[in-house]
Amino acid sequence: ITGSSGFLGAKLFVFLKKNKHTIIETTKNINEKNKFYLRLGEDINTIHNINILKNTQVIIHCAFDFTPNTYNDHYKTNITGSKKIFEISKKFNIKIIYISSISAFKNAKSIYGRVKYNIENLALDFEAINIRPGLIYGQNAKGMFGRIEKLINFFPILPLINFGKQIIFPCKIEILVKLINKLITLKYEKKITITAASEDKIYFKDLIEIIAKKQNKKIYLIPFPSLIIYFFLNFNVYLNLFKGIKKDNLTSILNIDKNPDFTTLRKLNIEFPKFEEDYK
Repeated sequence: ITGSSGFLGAKLFVFLKKNKHTIIETTKNINEKNKFYLRLGEDINTIHNINILKNTQVIIHCAFDFTPNTYNDHYKTNITGSKKIFEISKKFNIKIIYISSISAFKNAKSIYGRVKYNIENLALDFEAINIRPGLIYGQNAKGMFGRIEKLINFFPILPLINFGKQIIFPCKIEILVKLINKLITLKYEKKITITAASEDKIYFKDLIEIIAKKQNKKIYLIPFPSLIIYFFLNFNVYLNLFKGIKKDNLTSILNIDKNPDFTTLRKLNIEFPKFEEDYK
């Protein structure tokens, strides 16, 4: 599992280990034993990792470097780094499962969505399975959902962008790891892209109100035009008032694929729950 220290990677590790899989984590410390040394963008040290590679059947590529701000910088780390992982996987005949994002699609406007989409296309060249999770939520969530929970917890007044009519497709992490576990054992599935989320969309405003209700928080939502929020986020790069929230995050929310394809998910008989019924 690349990115094994992240929210999804850590959950995967625990779940797959309980299901009798032998799991190898990645590390950025070359001296750490029994782990796969990996730094996105750098050449993969085959000699150092040879024993692991010879005995690996599946690579689940979750790792992503969020520090770059431009597409070119992402290309050097995330796109080039992912290609090197795919190349080494092909060399050792290792099945690839790539964790992309629902933000990835052909006409994505966000840098994140474009980068993920380009990595998806690379992955398909190596006969990988692409998984596009929606907004991943769960206990002690990290990522975008975790940041939204923290904002609601700490701030009684929140700006509501364009009246909160942005469409969200939630993805329960427990179902996502079950989906990945199922794909590990399917021998003939390859070169497919799966949307991993609830087909029951929810508006961003409703998502905020459901989270606030669970936290027993009284919040006030003030409508703001997206241009004002963009202006603020440009300054937030220097002020760093809201850690981990970038202008590109807003672009992803405002410009999503409103009609994702759930056909492959249905064929696998995997169903994600409705957020309003599940998040209690």
